[in-house]
Amino acid sequence: MSFTLSAEELKGLAELLKRRFTYATLKDFLFFDLERFIEDVSLGQDLGEVIGDTLRKAVKEAWLGELVERLAVRFPDEPDLRLFSSRSREETESARIYSWYPLNHDHFKAWFLRRRVSFVDREDLREEVTDLCKSAGATVLIISGPRGCGKSYSCRYIDYICKQLLGVEPVLVDLKKWPPKSCQPLDLIRSIGVQLDYGEPFYDKTAQQWRQKQQLFDWLIGRIRTHPGFLWLVIDGYGQALLPAETEELIQELADAADVRFSEKLRLVLTGHSGEDLPSPLLNFARHVPVRPLQSDDYRDFFQRLFQLRGESVVPEGLAAAVQTVEDKLAEDPLNPKPPHLAVSEVVEDLFGL
Repeated sequence: MSFTLSAEELKGLAELLKRRFTYATLKDFLFFDLERFIEDVSLGQDLGEVIGDTLRKAVKEAWLGELVERLAVRFPDEPDLRLFSSRSREETESARIYSWYPLNHDHFKAWFLRRRVSFVDREDLREEVTDLCKSAGATVLIISGPRGCGKSYSCRYIDYICKQLLGVEPVLVDLKKWPPKSCQPLDLIRSIGVQLDYGEPFYDKTAQQWRQKQQLFDWLIGRIRTHPGFLWLVIDGYGQALLPAETEELIQELADAADVRFSEKLRLVLTGHSGEDLPSPLLNFARHVPVRPLQSDDYRDFFQRLFQLRGESVVPEGLAAAVQTVEDKLAEDPLNPKPPHLAVSEVVEDLFGL
C-alpha cells in the first residue's frame, strides 16, 4: 500500500510549498531531487496550480512518499515535513530503498535513480567551483569538451549550487540560441541586463561598431560596480556558437574585468570550447576544466555499483547487455543525440522499474 495523506494534510502541504518555492525553484527541485520534468507534471504557469497538479500526480502515481521524504531533506526546519517523512518510511518500503544511499548527497555528482546512486563524480568541477565561491579565489572558469560530454549539464550544476547553497541567482546566457554570427554585443548585454533588471542599455546607436561595443561594456560595468553581493555570469555555447568579433572581444573584456577590477564580486563561467583553440589571453588567468566524453567503462562501472548496492549478483553478460543498450540508445539519432543521463535513466527503468 502506498503512502497517503488526508485531504486536510494535502491542503496544508500545498500551502507550505507555496511558501517555500517559486516556480523556478520548484522546477529545479523536481528535476534535481526527483528526476521529473515540470512539464510532465503540470502545464500550468500559476504556482498554486502547478503545486496542486504535482500533489495530485504524486498521489495518483504513488510517489507522494518519496516527495515528502525529499522535501524533509530540503526543508529540515519544517516539522510537518519531518512528520510526513517519518510516516512514509514506516508505511512503505521507502526505508528499505533509501537505506542503501546517503541522503547527504554531493551536488557535484551526476545522480540517478532519484539520488539513490551516483553516476559520474565531477570531482574536478567540484574543486574548481568551490574555489570560485571564495572571495579571494579564482574568477573565471572555462568548461570545455566535445558535443554531448556534459558541458551544458555542468551549467545546471552551477545554477543549482548558486541558488541553493550560496543564495545567488546566476545569470545564464545560451549563445547557441542565436544563429551563427548574429549575436551582437547588444544582444549579449541585453540578455544579461534583462535578468538583472538593469533596464535598456544606453549607447550611441550612430557610433561605429567598436565604439558601440565599448559603450555597452562600460554601461554593464557601471551596473556591476553597484551590484550587491556576488554576481555569477554563466555563458553556455562559448566557442561552439560562431560569434562576431566584437562579441568575442566583449566576452574577453568581461573576463578581464572579473579577474582584475571585480575579483571580489564577479565570477564568469564559460562552457563550450573544444579546449584546443581557447583564446590565448584567457589562458593567462582562467581556470580550465576539460570534460571528456563518457565511455563504455563509465557505464559499466555505474551498473556494477548499482547491482552491488541493490544486493544483486553481478553477471558480466548482464553488465555488457546494459552497457550495449545505453550505447544503442545514444546512437538512435546521430543528428540529435540523446543526453547520456537520459539514456542511462531509461535503461535503469527498464531493468529495475525504478
